[in-house]
Amino acid sequence: TLLCRAIRTDGSEAFGVSITAEAPYELRRSNRLATGTIDDLGIYWYRGELATKPGVLVRETMFELGDGRSVHIWLQAGSDTELAQIMGTVQAMHFDVDRLSSK
Repeated sequence: TLLCRAIRTDGSEAFGVSITAEAPYELRRSNRLATGTIDDLGIYWYRGELATKPGVLVRETMFELGDGRSVHIWLQAGSDTELAQIMGTVQAMHFDVDRLSSK
């Protein structure tokens, strides 16, 4: 498993990315909110929640890389504006399987 977390200056997590051999779980279709694109792949954003942080906006997505590994990305934001900024950052990411650690 590869794991990366983006931490704000206040110590809170903005987003996280994990790359695993297979998806850690299935996202519920009923929580699907919007479409997006990451590295030219069409993705769906799903609503999530944090029991310990009820006011935080949580979004997550999962998709498969060309080599079969699964990418799980989650976002945490305090406002719609902050959420849009983080989504823009994440949707600009590229996943070059040749440059990622091997399976």
